[in-house]
Amino acid sequence: MNQKQLDILGHTHQLFMEKGYVDTSVQDILERSGISKGTFYKYFSSKSELLISLLSSLQESLILQREKVVIEYRGDNQKGFQEQMIFMMNFAEQNKIPEMIESTLVLNEVKTFHYIEELKAATFNWIYERFQQIFPSKTSPYLFDGAVLLEGMLNNMFKMNKALNYPLPIEQIVRYCMKRTEEIIIEVAEQKEQLFSPSVYSAVFNKKTESHFSTDP
Repeated sequence: MNQKQLDILGHTHQLFMEKGYVDTSVQDILERSGISKGTFYKYFSSKSELLISLLSSLQESLILQREKVVIEYRGDNQKGFQEQMIFMMNFAEQNKIPEMIESTLVLNEVKTFHYIEELKAATFNWIYERFQQIFPSKTSPYLFDGAVLLEGMLNNMFKMNKALNYPLPIEQIVRYCMKRTEEIIIEVAEQKEQLFSPSVYSAVFNKKTESHFSTDP
C-alpha cells in the first residue's frame, strides 16, 4: 500500500469515526482527502472495499502492538494475556471499530460481512490458542468453552456499560470477566463437563482464519 492509499485510509477513518460508515459518502471522502473521483477509484472499487482495507490496516496494527504488550510479561503468561486483552479493547474503542462493524449490519454487503466474520474468527482463535498457553494442560478439553464464555461476557459487558452510560474502566471489565472465566474453567475441568468439542470446530476456524491475522504470542 503506497502513501496515497494510506493517506486516504487515514482521512476516511476520521470521517467514519465522526459521521459513521453509513452516513459518510464517497464525496465526503474525496473532499476530506483532497482527491478526485478518478484517484479514489484507482485505489478502491467502492466505499465497502475501502472499509475492508481500513479494517485490515487496523487489524495489522493491532496485532503488531499486541505482541509488543506481552514482552513485558514474559514471566507471567496470564498477566500478559490480560494486558493484551485490555490493549485490544482500548484499541477497538479508540478507533471506534465496534461502531464501524455494527453500522454495516444494516447493509447487504456480502463481501464486507464475510470479511468481518473472518476478523471475528481470527480474534476468537487467538484467544483460544492463548488459553492453551496460560492454563494447565489438564484443562485443555474445556478451554474452547472458556474462550466462548470470555468473548461472550466481554461483548455483553461492554454493550451494557455503553447502554447504561456507566463509566466502568476497560481494565476493570476485562479483569472481572477473566476472573469469572478462570473460575468456570477450573470448575468444569474438575467436573469434566464439556459443551463444545474443539476438534469439531478446528477445521472451520482454520478455514476462516487467514494467516496474516495470526501471530505467535
